[in-house]
Amino acid sequence: MKPCPLLIGIIVILTIFCSPGLAVISKSDMISQYKAGQFSGPTTPTPTPTPTVIPTTMPTQVPTGTGTGTIRVSSIPDGASVYLDGEYKGVAFGPVPSNRMGYISLFDSNTYNALSLTGIPAGPHQLKFTKEGYLDYSTIVTVTGGETIYVRPHLVAKPSWNSPAAISTTKWPVPSKEALVDSLFISPFTGDVKKPNIYLYSDRDLTARVQLAPEKAITVSEPVYQPGMGWQAEIRKGSLNGNGDFLFYEAMVPDAGWQKEEGYVIRADYREQDMSSMLGPYGFNEKETVEFIEYWASHLVGDVDYVFFPQETDTVEQVMPLSVNPTPDHVMRIWFYAEPLITAPEPVTHPEKIVREGFYVVEWGVMIEDTGKILG
Repeated sequence: MKPCPLLIGIIVILTIFCSPGLAVISKSDMISQYKAGQFSGPTTPTPTPTPTVIPTTMPTQVPTGTGTGTIRVSSIPDGASVYLDGEYKGVAFGPVPSNRMGYISLFDSNTYNALSLTGIPAGPHQLKFTKEGYLDYSTIVTVTGGETIYVRPHLVAKPSWNSPAAISTTKWPVPSKEALVDSLFISPFTGDVKKPNIYLYSDRDLTARVQLAPEKAITVSEPVYQPGMGWQAEIRKGSLNGNGDFLFYEAMVPDAGWQKEEGYVIRADYREQDMSSMLGPYGFNEKETVEFIEYWASHLVGDVDYVFFPQETDTVEQVMPLSVNPTPDHVMRIWFYAEPLITAPEPVTHPEKIVREGFYVVEWGVMIEDTGKILG
């Protein structure tokens, strides 16, 4: 005997009414659906989402980009006018070279002769440098609250030809707890310093880590320069590897900003003698002198007289800082900017003296210009 349909419907409705999970569906709706023949049985209800509880007290957050900072500005050449966000702030001069040897920080607070701009709101600001006869230089500097940022651009004399500027960047040694923006070298063309040799000497055996900056400017090296690591130098029996070896590299450097007042005339017919006379006052030893002459006497244009303008340690450090760990007692880095002789230079009156005591470093290198091009 078949159950009565009405009885079945009543049982289903009572079952649904007794189910707490379906309490969201009203009883009247259920009865209406059943009478209309639309009810086909219980369905799975959509769960009610749990409301998000918003705390009455939000955690305190320190916003970024607040406070004020300091910008310390110098310039090569000296005497460039400085504008911050379009407002004239004064004249920037070059840094005072540090007397410390080895790892030299040109941004040491005791040696940095800079125009100091204090109370600068955190955030990006435009710095502009102008000097008569030089290309204007602009950059964006982002100030962080409580920090000091150092900026030193190399302004370039206005070129007499149309050629795009070649730009490379350098990060310089930074004192602790202070920030440093990239310094920009901007030049109508970028020169190549050829065959700098770094000699290391010590009165005791030691292992040294030798690094240069900017690393990306290095084009050739022997042994191979390891980015981020540099060279590991073994000083044994008084010199590198105990054999008087040297670290060799070549690098792209700015063609502007070198001193070209005092120099040495290197005559085509007397190159070896003139080079020997040039190197002697600095105190280069016999091995360093021989290796310099052997290379450079044969790498100059055969019948051309040259003038060699010395660039001494402080100048070289500004362009390509050298870091040695442990710190040497003395570092002497002498580069020469060489160009065909047109007018005799002023004589070099006070050549830097190489100090040979304790743990010390000696370096020489040459940049050659010939008719507006850098040769190797």
